[in-house]
Amino acid sequence: IEDTLEKVVKLLAYISDKDLFAEFYRKKLARRPLFDKSANDEHERSILTKLKQQCGGQFTSKMEGMVTDLTLAKENQSHFEEYLSNNPNVSPGIDLTVTVLTTGFWPSYKSFDLNLPAEMVKCVEVFREFYQTKTKHRKLTWIYSLGTCN
Repeated sequence: IEDTLEKVVKLLAYISDKDLFAEFYRKKLARRPLFDKSANDEHERSILTKLKQQCGGQFTSKMEGMVTDLTLAKENQSHFEEYLSNNPNVSPGIDLTVTVLTTGFWPSYKSFDLNLPAEMVKCVEVFREFYQTKTKHRKLTWIYSLGTCN
């Protein structure tokens, strides 16, 4: 896999519009981890390291921010689960996983109002209360089109 990644990065030298490549790669990178389509987080980090060496830090800064965001989101989820276990009276009643992302790193997604079922409204409120205990300076915007429900 490392050899293949090396070859891909070498091919990048022959592409004239590297910014267009970066934008397409960033959009594909966004979808892989969000929808659990990524084979391995280490491979994602490896190709970003190779791209950074080939094209510079500015080229990969948003992509690296996305990978860092996902690591922080996993930590945030474990803190949320801990918060729920310590406060049984605020239980959302449903297993809930929320991935908080930084707007500047990720491709823009349309946010639209959705008439959620009462159970989901409760989940959103429980998470919002938890998140406000961590920070008061950030605004949560829910992107329902990236969500899944079983």
